[in-house]
Amino acid sequence: MRDQRTKQRAGFLLTCLTYMIGLTLAFSWTVGPGLAHTDSKASFKKSQHHSPEEMNEKFKAADLEVEKFISRFEAPDREVFTAREAIVDALAMPGECIADVGAGTGIFEELFSKAVGSGGWVYAVDISAGFLNHINGIAGEKGLKNLSCVLSRDQSICLPKDCVDTVFICNTYHHFGESSKGELLKSIDEAIRDGGRLVLIDFDRVEGKSREWIMKHIHKSSKAVIKEIEAAGFKLQEEKKVGALKENYFLIFTKGKEEKENKESDDRADSAPTGGNDEQ
Repeated sequence: MRDQRTKQRAGFLLTCLTYMIGLTLAFSWTVGPGLAHTDSKASFKKSQHHSPEEMNEKFKAADLEVEKFISRFEAPDREVFTAREAIVDALAMPGECIADVGAGTGIFEELFSKAVGSGGWVYAVDISAGFLNHINGIAGEKGLKNLSCVLSRDQSICLPKDCVDTVFICNTYHHFGESSKGELLKSIDEAIRDGGRLVLIDFDRVEGKSREWIMKHIHKSSKAVIKEIEAAGFKLQEEKKVGALKENYFLIFTKGKEEKENKESDDRADSAPTGGNDEQ
C-alpha cells in the first residue's frame, strides 16, 4: 500500500514538473525572443525584422483597443507626453493651420486647438480610424470647434495642397515605411505652404548610449533623418532643446519658395543642351 502511494506521489510530481516545463516553454514562445532571451544576439537581430508596414497593421485593425494604447501613449514616464505643453509652447503658432500627422490618441490636439486659436485650424491625421474616432470624441467633449480628423494612407497624409503652415510629426516618423516614404514626404511637402514648417520629434538612435528598446525599434539616428528630410527638399532651421526630452530629438525644417525655385532653376540648367562638340 505504501509503495502504491509512493508511486502515485511520484507520478503526481512528474506530472506537475512536466506541466511547469510546458508553461515555461509556452511563455517563452508567447513573449518572443526579444523578451525571453534578451541576451541573445540572434534574437536581437530577429526582433529588428518587423517592417514599419507590419507594425502599422495593428493600428488599422477594426477592433483596435484604443484604451490599451492610451495607457501606453499617455503614460507619465513617456517623454513626449510629459513634455507636451513645453513642446507646443516652443512652436508659437497663433492663427496657424497645423497637421498632427500620426495623432494617435490625441495627446496634442486640445493643446494645438488652444494654441492656434479661433483663427487657426488643427488637422488630426492618422492611418487608424479607431484613433480618429477617439479624437472626435475628445473634440466633442472639450468643444474643440477648430479641429477635424483626416484618415491618411501609407503613401499620403491626404491633405489638400498648400493647406497648412506646419506639419507636426511626433514619435511617428520611424513608422514611415521605406517603400512609401518618398511618396509620403512628397504629400507632406505639397500640403505645407511656402515658408511653412515641418516639425519632427522622434527617438534618437545613438550607438552605445540609447537603451535597448530604441536600438531594436529605431533604425536611424537624427543625423541620418536630417539627411533624409533635406534630400526631400526641406532645410533644417533649428534643433529645439526642451528639458524633458532626453531620448528624443526636436527638429524644425522649413519649406522655402526661394529654395524651391532655385532647385527648379538648377534642374532646368542641368537638362539644357550645352552645344558645341562634346567629343574630346
